[in-house]
This record gives sequence, C-alpha cells and structure tokens, in this order.
Amino acid sequence: MWKNNLSQSQLTAWLVGALVPTVIQLAAGASWLSVLLTASVCLILAAMCWQWGEAPKGKFLCLVQWGLLVSVLATVGQQIPQAWPKGGHKAVSLILLALALWAARKGTGACACVGCVLFWFTVPLYLLLMGTGVPRIKPQWLRPGGETVSALGAVLLLTPAAASIHLYNRKRPQPRLLLIPVLCTLAASVVSGVLSPAAAAVEAAPFYEMIRSLSSANRFEAVLSAAVTVGWFSFLVLGLSLCGQWAEHFRPGWGKRGMTAAAFLAALGVVLSWSVPGPALLLPAAILWVFVPLVTPVFSKIKKSK
Repeated sequence: MWKNNLSQSQLTAWLVGALVPTVIQLAAGASWLSVLLTASVCLILAAMCWQWGEAPKGKFLCLVQWGLLVSVLATVGQQIPQAWPKGGHKAVSLILLALALWAARKGTGACACVGCVLFWFTVPLYLLLMGTGVPRIKPQWLRPGGETVSALGAVLLLTPAAASIHLYNRKRPQPRLLLIPVLCTLAASVVSGVLSPAAAAVEAAPFYEMIRSLSSANRFEAVLSAAVTVGWFSFLVLGLSLCGQWAEHFRPGWGKRGMTAAAFLAALGVVLSWSVPGPALLLPAAILWVFVPLVTPVFSKIKKSK
C-alpha cells in the first residue's frame, strides 16, 4: 500500500481536481493579479520540490508535518459548508471527512484513479460555469485591486510540493499543473468582472454568488454545489493520504492509524470550531513543504563528501 506507484498523470490530475475547486472558493474574491502571482509562485516552488526535493525522513519532522496538515484539514473543514449557502451545516464537513477517510484507506493508487476521473468532471464544468459569466463582465471592474489571496489559500497552493515528494518518485512535473493558476486566475477575473471587486471582496463565497447572479443560476446552483463538494472531498482524501504517509515514516505500520487519528482530530476541530489562522499555517507550510525538502539533498551531499 505504501509503495506508491503513481504516474505523473495520475498525481497531476488528482492535484488539479483537488486544488482548483477549493482554491477558487477561497481566492475568487481577490484581485486576479494577486491570484495569478500567488498561484504562479507556489507552482514554481512545487515544481522545484517535484524535481529536486527530497522527503525528510526524520521522525520529528514527520510528526510536525502530520500535525500541520491536521490543522489545515480542521481549518479547511470549517470552509466546506460554504458550498451550500442555503443549507450548509457542520454535518457536511463531518460526512466528507468520514468518506475521505474510507477512500484514503484504500491506498494512494485507488485515490489517484478516482482523482483522475473527477478531474474530467471538474475542469470542463468550471470552464462552463466561467463561460456563462463572461458576457456579463464589465471591463472597468477588471483593474487589479488591493484584495490578496488569503493565507489559507496560499497554504493549499503549496500542497503540490508536499504531495510530489511524498507520493511520487521525482521526475519533471507535467505542464498540466499550469491549469491550477490559469483556472484560478480566470475564476477571479470573472467574479470581479461580474460582481465588481468591492462586492466580491465581502462575499463569503464569491464564486457561488457570481453564479447565482446570472440569469441561468437556477440551472447551475446545485451543480456548482456538487462540484465544490467534490473538490473539497478530493482535497480531504489527498490530505489524509499525506497524513498516512508521514505516520508510516514515523513508524512503519502506522499509516492507517495516522489517517484515522488525523480525520478524528480534524472532525473534532470542525465540531469545536477550532481552526488555526491562515498566516500561522503559511510559514510552517513553506518551511516544511518547500525549504526543508530543497535543502535536504544539499546536506546529504555534504555528509557524503565527508
């Protein structure tokens, strides 16, 4: 189970399907230029880790990464009910966590296969939804404003770095990863152009509100909620798979236990409304998922030379 044999295409499709819906919900209210720059920087860092990074095997680092991702899952779980503005409830988050745990325990290969299928559902659907808003765009509202991507959104955009070095044997990243900044930037542009930057910045779920504002909203509201829910589910499965991987590095045979404990603590965080502020998550994520993997090979070469 823990000897991953994912292909580049499988992992890339899984990442795109998991990240695009979730990041769009968190970043669509920001300036399109901010979204483009943030997503591009995170993608460049992820690509560097993908090709040159090395997964640290220290038990302390594995435990810290596991705890960081549990905090991310608990914080993300609080955002999930936004996919159902008229009937969102914490129960939705708990159900998705339970389903994600069941799926993650099947192994990364099975999860990646499901992610590939969901990729072909998610990407065309979001392109269709964004296409319905293009005729309503007002060019004067496309000027870059001051709203930036939330720190939580930036953390999610860094997860490809963690996934690439822990779930896949390093090779050159696929160009398909460019879909992440492209689709997120398009979504931010359409939302600002349709709602206005001021309205988009104050909405809790700006992409959802943009779809509701269209004349064809009755056709797409339920579809959008389903698409967003699928995206959250894919991200939860990805996060729990990584938690299992780090638990396995910490002690062989603890992979499924690590997943179960992570899901339980994340669910407890949702129930108790416990979450970590995005800025507090961003710095540790950058250090553990980017900086440490990139400097590990350097120190390994120094030790070998001695």
